[in-house]
Amino acid sequence: MRKITIAMSLMAILALVVAGCAKPPTAEMQAATAAMQEATTAEAEVYAPEAMQAARSAQQAYEEEVKLQEGKFALFRKYDQAKTLVAQATTSAQTASTQAVENKNRIRTEVTTMIGEARTMLTEAQGMLEKAPKGKGSTLDLQVMGSDLTAAGTTIDEAQALLEQDKLMDARAKIQTARNTVMSVRSSVEQAIQMKQAGAKK
Repeated sequence: MRKITIAMSLMAILALVVAGCAKPPTAEMQAATAAMQEATTAEAEVYAPEAMQAARSAQQAYEEEVKLQEGKFALFRKYDQAKTLVAQATTSAQTASTQAVENKNRIRTEVTTMIGEARTMLTEAQGMLEKAPKGKGSTLDLQVMGSDLTAAGTTIDEAQALLEQDKLMDARAKIQTARNTVMSVRSSVEQAIQMKQAGAKK
């Protein structure tokens, strides 16, 4: 009877020890997952890639650490490092969300300004093209440049539409293309004018 009592006592003690063993920070990981989701919704992959990558790296390191500890005997498991890693994942994800919002606002303002400037540049370039020197061999060039400006105007409109759809990176790429086209035409017209003036002085 005494042996049975001792055995039961040992089992009870062992059960208490196992119950008191370290456990993975599940609640903390749920918080990190929620923070990661918020960052994804904020398009942090696009607008805050470095912070988002840091969050994903910390999350992956956490998962590897938990797997490592779970491979050990219950009494020897420690999750201090896992807690540190999951905290890093949460912080980085929150940082990514904040940076994404800030960067989107900055790029939106930047693209809006670029579109306004591009429209002004286009109008000026069209006026310059109308006054460009005309003569033998220049007609075709003027037609090509006119077509380029028409295409640039279409691209500006496309950039505006993308901006309104909140596709900011695409809008910025479009408006940069349009600006480059307009600047190229302006440069060509200015060169033509300078050559005409130089020829007239001879």
